[in-house]
Amino acid sequence: LATLLLNPLGGGGITLLFNEARPDAFSVSSCVAAGLTHLVVLCIAFGMSVSAGIFIPLLFVGACLGRAFGLALSPALGLDARTYAVVGAAATLGGSSGSSSPSRPSSPTPRPSRIS
Repeated sequence: LATLLLNPLGGGGITLLFNEARPDAFSVSSCVAAGLTHLVVLCIAFGMSVSAGIFIPLLFVGACLGRAFGLALSPALGLDARTYAVVGAAATLGGSSGSSSPSRPSSPTPRPSRIS
């Protein structure tokens, strides 16, 4: 838990969640605790009138919760928790920015008007 909470988010925390291959490196409870802690701090900081970033903390929260999900399912299904960390980070970032897919346009294309 200290490794996740005390490392810088972009430099160490997300990199460890994405790259650490040992399944015993992080437990489900430490990933959930770190993810929820950063989510609460992110919500508080986002509501203040202080200039604070939202991109990297959202990636970290998603990576923590995604890795926890992967760790919870890995004994039964043999899944790689690192993959779920990447998917969780992409899902939280996509959910907050409102983009569901890069191939789908964000706004509908206008239809040509009919001239009578």
